[in-house]
Amino acid sequence: MSMHQPLVARSLATADQVNAAETSPSLSCEDLGPGKQLIVTEETNSGTATLQPEWSPDGSKWFALGATIADSDFVSSAPIVRALTDAGGNDLPAKEVRLRATAYAASGVYGLVVVGRQLPGYR
Repeated sequence: MSMHQPLVARSLATADQVNAAETSPSLSCEDLGPGKQLIVTEETNSGTATLQPEWSPDGSKWFALGATIADSDFVSSAPIVRALTDAGGNDLPAKEVRLRATAYAASGVYGLVVVGRQLPGYR
């Protein structure tokens, strides 16, 4: 893929950020090529949460992307970045990504961003 392809970043709208138990907003990434990254942000640090980044090849089956993230994993509110690759470093055929709150107490707010180079033919 040419490095001349535009770098695209998609993020959740404020209304779609994770702010309650069992919420799981998703973002499309089917137009992004190899080297995609998922970024989890802590918008408001309040309470406790366990978050599971997930990816889907088709929008209906979902798979965990690494270990869960606890609110204590956000050191100085720095974002957590995960490559959309398997354990061997191979790109995953992800069409969508999401962040699922598996445990949640209080009022923390968490965001999701997916970044990658756009494939030719998309705009």
